[in-house]
Amino acid sequence: MGDTIMPIGKTETKAAQFADETNDAADVRMNPPPPRPNPRQEHRQRAHGGKQGVRKGFGLHDWMRLTRRAKDLAQRKGAPIRRDITVEEVKTHNKPHDGWMILRGKVYNVAPYLAYHPGGSEILERCLGKDASKLFDKYHQWVNIDGLIGTLLIGSLKGHEMPCLGEDDEDDESSDEGN
Repeated sequence: MGDTIMPIGKTETKAAQFADETNDAADVRMNPPPPRPNPRQEHRQRAHGGKQGVRKGFGLHDWMRLTRRAKDLAQRKGAPIRRDITVEEVKTHNKPHDGWMILRGKVYNVAPYLAYHPGGSEILERCLGKDASKLFDKYHQWVNIDGLIGTLLIGSLKGHEMPCLGEDDEDDESSDEGN
């Protein structure tokens, strides 16, 4: 071959060509380095807190469309929202096809939402049948639960009062006393 360098073919790398030229007897070939991840994709993942991508058709927009159109996502089968759900009952609903979760004293059937969760369904699956309020507030304190999964509400935890709008306002009581 000599000192001239031949054009590299589509399947050869410079390292492989160098190995061929320097060690023909041993026929040593080096594998090309593994492909580097796309820097833009790495930046996006870091910027979004390591969220995993969701499959096409399972984004937030798709979820919101489903919540507007679906009749019974919570699978209550026409039953009213309950106010007496026990922790023991929630514990029995711990499977992806039948997964309940407690968030801030309310019980949700999150099974229909698993595929839509931006962090992946695995995170939510670990919380099925449990009170995930502290974990939820750690990462999603700013999220409006009722706006996102309100259609999945089963009821409230027994012994936990669901506050009504204005219930915590002391101004209402003091304004009544002045009349």
